[in-house]
Amino acid sequence: MRGPSIPSVRINWLIALGLATLAATTSVLVLPSSGAQLALVGGTLLLLSCLLMSRSSRVLNAAWVVVLTLYLLDVGGLILTALHSPVPMVVVVGVAPVPFVIAALWLRPESRERLVLLAAPLAIMALGGLSLAWSPDPEYGTRKLSLWLVTGLLPCVSMLVLVSPDRPIAWRVVSIIAFIYAVAALTVGTTTLFPGRLVIFDANPIWVARAAFVGALATLFGPIPNRWKLLLLPPMLLAGHLTDSLGPTLGLFVGIVIGVAETIRTSAFTRRRARLGLAALAVVVAVAGMAGLAVAVSAPPAALAPIVGDPNVSSRAQYLGLAGGMFAASPVIGAGLGAFAALGAADPYPHNIVAEFGSELGIIGLALLVGWLILAVRGALGSPLLLALVGATAVFALFSGSLAGNLEFWMFSAAAVAMTPLRVRAPEHVLLPVT
Repeated sequence: MRGPSIPSVRINWLIALGLATLAATTSVLVLPSSGAQLALVGGTLLLLSCLLMSRSSRVLNAAWVVVLTLYLLDVGGLILTALHSPVPMVVVVGVAPVPFVIAALWLRPESRERLVLLAAPLAIMALGGLSLAWSPDPEYGTRKLSLWLVTGLLPCVSMLVLVSPDRPIAWRVVSIIAFIYAVAALTVGTTTLFPGRLVIFDANPIWVARAAFVGALATLFGPIPNRWKLLLLPPMLLAGHLTDSLGPTLGLFVGIVIGVAETIRTSAFTRRRARLGLAALAVVVAVAGMAGLAVAVSAPPAALAPIVGDPNVSSRAQYLGLAGGMFAASPVIGAGLGAFAALGAADPYPHNIVAEFGSELGIIGLALLVGWLILAVRGALGSPLLLALVGATAVFALFSGSLAGNLEFWMFSAAAVAMTPLRVRAPEHVLLPVT
């Protein structure tokens, strides 16, 4: 009597596991350092586990990529520093989702079709590489481009593959983790590292504010019951406020306005009521802007001194002037990636993504950036949350960070682009019925 036969799929997996084990064992014997051997074995096991999970349709939800990027980056960096790891945490953040992306690409044909949407980021990568040929500081430009590979291009790939209209981000996970992060910042955070500004895990207060406000937007516009929003929102808003970061605060305001406007536009209101709602929102924004301008103009110089005299504020204006001069000198192709660092300013980038693209990559780079942003806005239409996040993180990128320092913008813009419906190709040689 014959025993039960093993399904062919299981046999294939056993063969794959055996070949992977043989390859890993052989490579371990060849690799010189124990660290490289451990990394290879760990990476092989992680890849195999991801593929096994994918066979049961358990592909990683992109919410965990957001959590890793925004809320575990700094604490992970401290742990790796304590362990004297030569690999920075930002590289771990960029590379960790790769096995899950490979699993999704293998299982889901539609994920492979979405890779065509990477045209703009890939073109930016190519243009940045070419611009090193005429950059006055190609060494710094190379470092920045390498960093953007893991903080920009890889997050774009992860989001485009893991997110789709039928597989949205689990925003409740993001909201809960952001709440825990904000409570931790309020409980064990410190204001001594940056006097008067709340931080946690020795992070820059700007990044703490960004993480807190992204969580606030996810909570405000996400699929979360209203009673839970009242509980989850206050710690995030308070933690972000205590960082005393102007750029993230403005980004939060813009994100809320955009989210409310899209909520009104997509609601079940009649066209007349929707127009009245949008008009009322425009009036509120205009009044708030005029009130803020009036306060700024009427405030005595002593009251504005902490803001105007802040080196971070004054230097930003100086950087914009320097970037404008570089753009005027070479408007088409720019001065080359890393050229701003050659000016000898206090910071090697202008803290404004538009000024950075214009000065170093010229009109061509700006066109790629604007094209990517338009694609993101188009994909986010109909989703107040995604549209709010695209707007907020775009504002973040106008006030701080560099091409490689605005991971939130690349991640959420890619998540919005991933919602773009793909065109279904009509089958060729369709036989029409004869009448």
